[in-house]
Amino acid sequence: MATVEGTNGGSTNAGGKGGTLEARGTTPDGKSFVIPQTYDVVEAILDPAHKKTWLDAPVLVFLVGQVLLGLGTLLGVLHIPKLFFLFLTVFWRLAYNVGLGWILRKQSEERAFVRWARKLGLGLSDEEMDKRAAESKSRDGAFGQVNSWRWTFLKALKREIQAKSGPEYSEANTPLEFKAWVLFRSFVDIVLVSDVAAFFIVAFLYARLPVTPEVASLPPSLSNNLRYLANGMLHFGLTDVSRIVAGLFISFFSLWVKADAHRVVTDYAWYWGDFFFLKSASLTFDGAFDVWFHPMYSLGYAHYYAATLIAQSYTVLFVSLFAHACQFAFLYLVENPHIEKIYGSSSDDAASPSGSSGSRSTAQPHELKVFFRNDMVVLDGFDWMRSSDLSSVLVMAQSVAFSLWFGKELSVAWLVCQAIVWRTLFTWGTAFVLHFQSKTRFWNKHFLKNGEGIKEGFDNWKRIYNLTMVMTYVSFGLLAFRIYEFPGVWLRDWKNWTEGDTLLRHMVGIMLVCLHIWTSFSIYEVLGDYGWFYGDFFLPPPSSGVKYTGIYRFLNNPEKVMGQASLWGITLICGSWTLFAVSIFGHVSSYLFLEYVEAPHMRRVYGSSVRELGGIERVLLKEVRETLSNPVVAPLVESVSKAGQAVDVKVIGRRVEDLGKEVMERLSVEVLEKVEDEVLKSSTVPETWKEGIRRRRARKVRHGDRSNTSRHTRSPSDSARSDDGTWEISSGLHNSNHESRRSSTEGDTTPVMSEDDEPRSQDEKSLSGSSARSIKPIPSLTDIFSTISGSQQPIPIPIPEIGAKVTYPANFERLKSAYAVSLLANDANKPSQVVFGEHLRLCITVPSETLGAKDWIGLYRVGDNPQTLRTTVRSAAKWVYISTGRGVGDDVDEDYEEVQLSRLRSGEGATRRTVTLDEGGEVEVLDVEVELRGDRLPWLLGCWEARLHHDGGYGCLAISKPFDVVTDKLDESVYANEQDLSNAILPVTRRCLDVGDNLTVDTDIAVFMAWPMGGAPRLGPRQKQREEMSRRIVYAIQYITGLEFSWRVVGIAGSVRELSKKILEARKTLISN
Repeated sequence: MATVEGTNGGSTNAGGKGGTLEARGTTPDGKSFVIPQTYDVVEAILDPAHKKTWLDAPVLVFLVGQVLLGLGTLLGVLHIPKLFFLFLTVFWRLAYNVGLGWILRKQSEERAFVRWARKLGLGLSDEEMDKRAAESKSRDGAFGQVNSWRWTFLKALKREIQAKSGPEYSEANTPLEFKAWVLFRSFVDIVLVSDVAAFFIVAFLYARLPVTPEVASLPPSLSNNLRYLANGMLHFGLTDVSRIVAGLFISFFSLWVKADAHRVVTDYAWYWGDFFFLKSASLTFDGAFDVWFHPMYSLGYAHYYAATLIAQSYTVLFVSLFAHACQFAFLYLVENPHIEKIYGSSSDDAASPSGSSGSRSTAQPHELKVFFRNDMVVLDGFDWMRSSDLSSVLVMAQSVAFSLWFGKELSVAWLVCQAIVWRTLFTWGTAFVLHFQSKTRFWNKHFLKNGEGIKEGFDNWKRIYNLTMVMTYVSFGLLAFRIYEFPGVWLRDWKNWTEGDTLLRHMVGIMLVCLHIWTSFSIYEVLGDYGWFYGDFFLPPPSSGVKYTGIYRFLNNPEKVMGQASLWGITLICGSWTLFAVSIFGHVSSYLFLEYVEAPHMRRVYGSSVRELGGIERVLLKEVRETLSNPVVAPLVESVSKAGQAVDVKVIGRRVEDLGKEVMERLSVEVLEKVEDEVLKSSTVPETWKEGIRRRRARKVRHGDRSNTSRHTRSPSDSARSDDGTWEISSGLHNSNHESRRSSTEGDTTPVMSEDDEPRSQDEKSLSGSSARSIKPIPSLTDIFSTISGSQQPIPIPIPEIGAKVTYPANFERLKSAYAVSLLANDANKPSQVVFGEHLRLCITVPSETLGAKDWIGLYRVGDNPQTLRTTVRSAAKWVYISTGRGVGDDVDEDYEEVQLSRLRSGEGATRRTVTLDEGGEVEVLDVEVELRGDRLPWLLGCWEARLHHDGGYGCLAISKPFDVVTDKLDESVYANEQDLSNAILPVTRRCLDVGDNLTVDTDIAVFMAWPMGGAPRLGPRQKQREEMSRRIVYAIQYITGLEFSWRVVGIAGSVRELSKKILEARKTLISN
């Protein structure tokens, strides 16, 4: 039954139907011929209308003989030990897999069977045989007569071969290879029919019948079964009926698989025809071949387990496992080597690196091979000289050693927590990383930001993923080891194993573990390292798109179904509810990850090439549709459909939705009122909050919105909403004037509140040099709920204010119109803009009589200071003294040198002029020009303002017009080559370092910031300065290029040219992703 399964529904073929019109075959020596029609063993033997041949006789003899022996033993007529039939089953199974396997292997390697047929004389014509028979008689006498019978037998055998073939058979044109194949089929029929008959005889003989309770304790035996049947002592419970029905269903499914597989591969492949000659026609592998690998050898043997289920016999189970294992050994040792020899490997297109992480595709190795270098997958590829591998193995070894050392003393709860933690890190951690990597490429950006490449990021991801994956299963295994209770030595304590379901649990559990291991190998065989480590989340997706090969031909995502089979297998073996809970958590977590992280990414990356249904789903859907269209079933389906249309599902849905909304509205109002009741009872809540609640409730009572009945009985539709559809609990909060208390004390720093809930402005108080602090009103609880519900604008959160003195000149009220601050723009065409990093020049106008040594100017983001007459936030070193043009220490530094005010007042370094005051009169003012540079500049893009202060305090004398700190984004053309990009970012780098033309594209940046060459960076002010300069550079680069880097990249790159290379590398990587 040799087949080559295709990769996507179609395939290269291993044969075609013998009866296909003009199907042609080719022998190994190149001879072409028309393949005659042939008939399968079921049609040839069991169909009475089909003409029988002498080659069919041995098949019938072996079949009928075994059936009669088994039936006689089953009925008690013959007293043959059951072990005889067990031996017979093993014999025929070995005859199939070992005997036929040896013949086919020799035929594949040496064409041994054809050579034997030629030596036998099967290739001679009848005339040649008659001639040789006559020569033998005349030459050898009596012995020649015997030898002539040989030729007579061969002639008869040739006639039988012709009889088993269709009318296309021609003695002259049919090659020896076809004749040898037909003869080989006769041996195969004997073995196959005998193998099936022997197995089912054993299943009947070893079956345990469901009996009444009074005889259930008797040991099962053939004689007892006969007595139970004769005396009507059978008792079929619900479990027995379910078991038998399930067994019959599985048997019919297995029969369908066999029949459908035969429909596809026909007699040619069913009887290994390509071991003898090749067929030119091709096949489309659909139906059963879309359901699973090698359906004839996998799902086609499901009837073995169906028989085990019906028979309730461990003996039948062991025979089934033995037979199935032999069949898979035959597949991998005989068929697969021949298929690869003739047709090539079916998995050639799945070579590593391959496959995306969802439905998996084949990538191009030359594009991605640089990202894969013998990575450790589980423990394969371990290199003890590689630190990541060594650390991973040490973590595993430490966990295992710790658990084994403490053994039973170790708490189960601790091991459960360990298993859950590792599962959370593996599944949910993977989900978190891959979700945001798919959405924002945050993993790649992190490594690019720190001056590393995509390869470093992907390498680190692979190590983390492998460690957490292995530790997830190691921790689960350690928990199972702690819980497991060993039933005893298998043969010595056999009774312990056979009591209850112990042996069955172990058998099924081991099979599930093996299924998981096989699934993992199958997945990795298709995906390679690229898909195993979710490469398409980090690397460019393969250009060839999605190809469904290997296990992905049948399942869109086998991990959803079988990816956690070992958890359930170990849980069954241990029989533990604790392990069951951990397995549920693991499987659900894995499913959610695959469904909501991996699947959306696959659709986003590969689009329409991602299929909706897997092979199994397509076949099942096709079968269901054919069943529903059956003339018998169709009327019933139509009746059910009409009954369903009578129910208006949409109306029911709307009613349920309205009811849900009503319940949520009621709960919202009730919960809010309960919270307010607790607030009113509390003694620690500010009185303003309580007053706001009382006012709201009073207002609702006045408007009739609040009934006198209990709040638990009123309707949300009547009182919870206002006419405009907004929540009534929020709609009454739009009053602009809240009542609040106000207290004021002249000359101290006591909080001052105005009656309209706004901070008292400096214009409303005496400006005699005293300082005061304003505090914004505390929002009421209803205000907070209003903001949450969206019924009014968000409540502004006050910026923390500095606790410093607020000073003004004594005659400030008269002179305040004489104070001014203006920007001296470097570009006359853009008077309100400053280029990022350029020196900032300000013109400060101040009356000469009030100019003090500590008068200073500071830069602030527009909006940071809500008051005009007082500065409430610090300038973060962006300030200078007017008199000296420099700052000392922090914003308020008392330790400064006496400045030469007389120089400015005499007109030296300033412009003296006279201005008219708004209050009347004139005053002499000085226009002082101040330049800010370096740390004093605003190193953030945006809108800024300059504020003038008096005598080291925070009383604001004047505010400049807002100005913008800007820089232009780079044009796409500069990314064409490295030199253009270097020249484009060189100016902004110079401004950030404040070095002018001294810096070139190849100059070491460390020269200008004293960057430590090698070793760890030194701590202290110098290191802080280097970090600050680097942050300015990467901040500017982020804006002009859109790429975010860590400040350390500047030191790693060393020069503008190297920095440009990293920008181009990062840009290329992110664009390709």
